Amino acid sequence: MNSTDQFIALNHAGALHLLRRNLGSAGLSSIIWGIVWTVLFGLALPVAPTPLNVAYFLIGLALIAEGVYVRQKPSASAIRVEAVTLGALGLLGIFRFATALVATSQGQHKSIIGNPLFALIMIFNAYQSWAAQKVYTEAEQGTNPEAVATISRILEESKVKDASSSPNLIELKSRALITENPIWRILFENGVAYMTNWKPGTKKVVSIAVVPQSTLMLQVESERWIGKNVNIRFLAGGALLGQKYEITPAMLERSQLFLGMQGDVGARRAGV
Repeated sequence: MNSTDQFIALNHAGALHLLRRNLGSAGLSSIIWGIVWTVLFGLALPVAPTPLNVAYFLIGLALIAEGVYVRQKPSASAIRVEAVTLGALGLLGIFRFATALVATSQGQHKSIIGNPLFALIMIFNAYQSWAAQKVYTEAEQGTNPEAVATISRILEESKVKDASSSPNLIELKSRALITENPIWRILFENGVAYMTNWKPGTKKVVSIAVVPQSTLMLQVESERWIGKNVNIRFLAGGALLGQKYEITPAMLERSQLFLGMQGDVGARRAGV
């Protein structure tokens, strides 16, 4: 495998990791909602054994089964099962609302039963799930078991509590006033930079990118007025990555072992 193929496989492996994790979360959500619907309509059946209540009860069981399947065997086929189940739930909700609307207009009910907004949300989620199977298939076909294992190992090494404990890892923090995921960690190994963006206060990675180490550079701007950190810009392939960042002097000193530098403020602050 040449270097270009290697980076393609690693990036697809990163995308596959995120997709599988999201599938696991979606599966758990389906299990919870399935239990709620099964219990709710299971209790209603002895009192009102209508076809709609039976259908909702069966959909609840289907949600539980779908959730377990998705979590145990994340795959494109699992995504299709999820989409069909959510779509069936949405269509059933639309049918229930429509029949209630007709009954109300005929004076059989005093008020409309059902909420079409929930049904529409389910149908939209089903559409998104169905579209996601193409993305999953592309990611799965574009990688290999070795790349998948490498990404799993890199993530384990990158999510250490203290980034300074790993000699090949640097951490950047966004200076943006409003940003959802301001922490970037970059692990260097054999000329490869594994860039991971983490949700603050958790061990949840939200994006993964793998690039040649030689394409990265730090642009030192100035010392911060308050505190001991240094303001920097981060460049990939010569292009600035959107936000400004800050880095500790110790991390900046470590960065010089792996990255090109522009500016000399970091060197003075790091004492080199």
